[in-house]
Amino acid sequence: MRQGRPTTGRLRWSSLGSGPQMRGSDRLERLTRVLLLCCLLAAVPISVAAGRAADAQARSQVAADAVDRHRVAATLVGEAAAPVGEIGDGRLREQWTAEWTGPDGTDHQGSVSVRPGAQAGSTVPIWVGRDGDRARPPLRAEDVGRRAVSQGLGVFIGLAVLACGAQVGARSLLDRSRSRRWAAEWAQVGPIWTRSVS
Repeated sequence: MRQGRPTTGRLRWSSLGSGPQMRGSDRLERLTRVLLLCCLLAAVPISVAAGRAADAQARSQVAADAVDRHRVAATLVGEAAAPVGEIGDGRLREQWTAEWTGPDGTDHQGSVSVRPGAQAGSTVPIWVGRDGDRARPPLRAEDVGRRAVSQGLGVFIGLAVLACGAQVGARSLLDRSRSRRWAAEWAQVGPIWTRSVS
């Protein structure tokens, strides 16, 4: 039983990063793992903060869009200006010239995309800004959560990739150093062993 105690002690100390069998490069590699874990743990609150900031920004954008964006009816005039084609949502569309009245009472004209089969004189809803010009649709309240989550996840993934890449790079450098040291030591010991065997 007494002979087993020192072995257990050596194993315990070796697992903590010390002991006669532990090289300096092994301690450095273990340190890179600890630093990687610390970086990943630190990335969590940073990502949460980024998500909250994105949420606050999106909510302020929703409030601003509610004031700046107006939905008006645009009247199609003439004929379809372009052949049927697909846009971002994958549905077929036709390009028409349309006329509408802005919030300030001025008349505007521009191009709108509508589903096939529309006829001149029919109306389609569009979004315009305060000046009456076409504007992107306002940010919806349900998009706020998605934007915050995607921002937080993006920050976490980016930090995790950087931390893992740094750890892998450090480990690669340590492996090269070990290989060079092993080659140098073998160059000294190898010829002696070879003569002893022969």
